[in-house]
Amino acid sequence: MAARPFFIHVSKCAGTALMSEMAREYGADRVFRFGGDIQERLDALRCAGDEERARIRAFGGHVGFGIEPLVGGPLAAFTLLRDPVARIASHYAYVLRNRNQPMQAKMLEGVSSLDEYVVRSSAAPEFNNGAVQYLGGDALAPFRPADEEYLTAALARMADDQILVGLQDRYPESLALFARRFGWRHVGVARANTAPGRSPVAGLAPETVRLIERHNELDRALLDAARVQFANRVAAADGLAREVRRMHWRSRARSSRATVLGATRAVKRRLLR
Repeated sequence: MAARPFFIHVSKCAGTALMSEMAREYGADRVFRFGGDIQERLDALRCAGDEERARIRAFGGHVGFGIEPLVGGPLAAFTLLRDPVARIASHYAYVLRNRNQPMQAKMLEGVSSLDEYVVRSSAAPEFNNGAVQYLGGDALAPFRPADEEYLTAALARMADDQILVGLQDRYPESLALFARRFGWRHVGVARANTAPGRSPVAGLAPETVRLIERHNELDRALLDAARVQFANRVAAADGLAREVRRMHWRSRARSSRATVLGATRAVKRRLLR
């Protein structure tokens, strides 16, 4: 069996938009998603029959390396990375917006600021250096916070092309590289699940920025290496700009069709009153 795409969705790195593109490319029912209770999803995959697993064309969600024993074949991993200060600030803003949900409420226990969130949240060992955790760890092993060993493993996987890494702030080019790797033909550059308003980093106190950096040094090192690799990939990818323009056109065409469809439905509703 050929290696199937496996999107490692590091939280708050444009992954919702990318998962939507995967659903459009493969069909929503052919993409196995990891979300909510990750252990439940791993158990569901573990209990699935061979025929059911074979129907899955791609995998994606909030889970890292190591799920190959559960999928019945090889995987081709890819991901998006983001500046760790922006990612953590965005993560905190997202949790605040959803504070009435049980999971988010638990993450905010004893927390009244971004600084406290980084240091005191029960989920801090998971979201601090979260990219290194996903790319350097083992999803089926007992959890432990990311460390230098995980960073070394993540960098080695990148260098060995075990994972294709894109950048959230270079999303169109990243999507074009993914499309080339996996033969996608229907992707566009629409974004989803982004917070309204200004950048999450705007207005942060310098001491808050330093605090986040200090607790995410491993992710910073990983991102620095990924930026160098990404620049080299883009420079070597002849015709990538043309493919990005095509994806923009495809996204605008989708939007236009949706607008026309919405207007048509509104007219029908008025006529049926």
